[in-house]
Amino acid sequence: MQLDLLWVVSQEEEPGRAAGTKAVGLALLDLWKRRGGPHFWKSSAPWHGTSPHASVLQEAGLVAVDVGIARFRRYDEPTESPQEYWLSLTAVGRRAIDGFDPMS
Repeated sequence: MQLDLLWVVSQEEEPGRAAGTKAVGLALLDLWKRRGGPHFWKSSAPWHGTSPHASVLQEAGLVAVDVGIARFRRYDEPTESPQEYWLSLTAVGRRAIDGFDPMS
């Protein structure tokens, strides 16, 4: 799972833009379906099926997790719950998947 997640993040991120957990979660599901694996997914904001693996990879220094920025609100407005986090590979994470083929 961890190598799959690293690989999917590498495919979903773009220069100057991290990969959103929504897109990463859907891409993981697609990858596993193509392998003939499970065809179900538990997706809930803000991790969308990428946690706890993304947390473990963050602790290992392989993935950077950005929770976004705060939004201004009036004092009497409730605080919004995050809907998505942003993932990007670190240099160590890129080395970890060097040569990794998710379909083999």
